[in-house]
Amino acid sequence: GKHPIWRDWSSRRPLCGADIAEIWPNTGPKWNIGITTGKPSGFWALDVDPKNGGRESAQKLVRQHGAFPMTTVVRTGSGGFHYWFTIPEGVEITNSPGTLNDEHPGIDVRGTGGLVVAPPSVTHLGAYLFRHDAKPTDPPPYLVELVQKREVAVASSEPVPEVITPAERDRLDRYIDGAVLAIQEELRFLGKLKPGDRDPKGRGWEKGIADAAQRLGQLVRARWSTLTPERALTALLEAAPTDDGFTTADVRTKWKTQAIRGPEAPMPPRNTPDPF
Repeated sequence: GKHPIWRDWSSRRPLCGADIAEIWPNTGPKWNIGITTGKPSGFWALDVDPKNGGRESAQKLVRQHGAFPMTTVVRTGSGGFHYWFTIPEGVEITNSPGTLNDEHPGIDVRGTGGLVVAPPSVTHLGAYLFRHDAKPTDPPPYLVELVQKREVAVASSEPVPEVITPAERDRLDRYIDGAVLAIQEELRFLGKLKPGDRDPKGRGWEKGIADAAQRLGQLVRARWSTLTPERALTALLEAAPTDDGFTTADVRTKWKTQAIRGPEAPMPPRNTPDPF
């Protein structure tokens, strides 16, 4: 499968060659290989998912900016591609499961806080194979710019007043309640999907739960919000689908790594529809 064996994988020391040589004879046939992306490994991956329009989005990037440079390319079990790139000096690239942007659906970013499955791993969807077994190279500048734009804090759509009136507080609290319920409904919908299926936004369990954790975290960190971390985590745990391969502990890990990502949720203007 694709799920890490250790629940605390993101805080563990990566295995070295000697570690693998010691444990692989007894456990290797049962395990796949995962590589932590971002700072621990020094590379990040552009994840192109053809099921969600990633192939077309990648082709659009090539038409707009030219071909990707020769770098490590892995064909995934589901028929997608991972392009491995180095991390430019002074640049922070975090894990961003979900769409790169609205113009390029089906492309994810695997950076700090994430991982990629590596060859010769095999899942129920197929084998991971090196398409180009070159060393990761520097990403094109336009790609770095697109990735960073995804992570730039978005200015609030309405200034946060120093004093929030009782009437305004009531409006904002009702907005928060509705947003939390909407996120939970999306998670419950995910739980009804068959293995390999995606929701209308092109997400499976892992991406959907990560997205929900990030959005709840953005609400918690908003200066105008009264949503507490405890309430947000409880809402996530209540609705997130789990099984033997993706447990409650995995949901908690998603909360820990994703709730701190992205800008705080902007204060909704009056009479705004639920953006979630």
